Amino acid sequence: MASSFGQTINKTCLCSETQIKADTKPDTIFYLQNRTPISFCGYKFKDSQPEVYLKFVLAFCLPDTLVHIDIWNANQSCHIRTIGDTLFVDEIDTKQTEIFYLKGLNIIRKTVKSKTALVDKNESPIKIVQNIFNKYIKQTESLDASKNKDAMKIALELLQANSDAKDLPLLINVWMYYDPTDFPTRQLIQKIFEKDKKASLLAVNNRLKNKMKSEKKETAPYSDLVLLKYELTKQQL
Repeated sequence: MASSFGQTINKTCLCSETQIKADTKPDTIFYLQNRTPISFCGYKFKDSQPEVYLKFVLAFCLPDTLVHIDIWNANQSCHIRTIGDTLFVDEIDTKQTEIFYLKGLNIIRKTVKSKTALVDKNESPIKIVQNIFNKYIKQTESLDASKNKDAMKIALELLQANSDAKDLPLLINVWMYYDPTDFPTRQLIQKIFEKDKKASLLAVNNRLKNKMKSEKKETAPYSDLVLLKYELTKQQL
């Protein structure tokens, strides 16, 4: 049996005990970017493009255990896709998207409206952050559309679980300059910095060395970056 990517199904990835077809081989396996398999056990409409699934269950297949995600009934027609290390289940009738990612053995689940920018496009969370930020800094006022703020918040929360050191230069600039009214930019990104303090401190030091002409050492947001360096250094001691 082949997976959704045409590969042989992992023999240790089965339907979990709470699923429709307990302890049997899944009908399909989806893979995250980090190669974590997701077992799909259920049904799909024949010849549908993109494929439409219904009455199914999903589970993350980890090396030593299956982590049950959820069950969708026969009345819930869905599209299923993965972007990076995140699973998306687009519910066609309710016009909402369920987003899942792993944090250790715990599943983080978020529900968003399908019109949210994050789920309209098959783009990674860091790409969504980059697109929204690039448009925002061209403005002269500290305003942004609510759908952009919703998408930015979800993308940053996803990056708290799955981010890479190469994302840090962009995230530092977002931390410095994305400040629409009543949006907790720094709190959201701080959690990403704290995941890998060593890499974050290195990226902050590099940004301090590459001060833009318009920035002044004694004024924000550049001066805030000096304080961020101090905080990250202190946390490493």
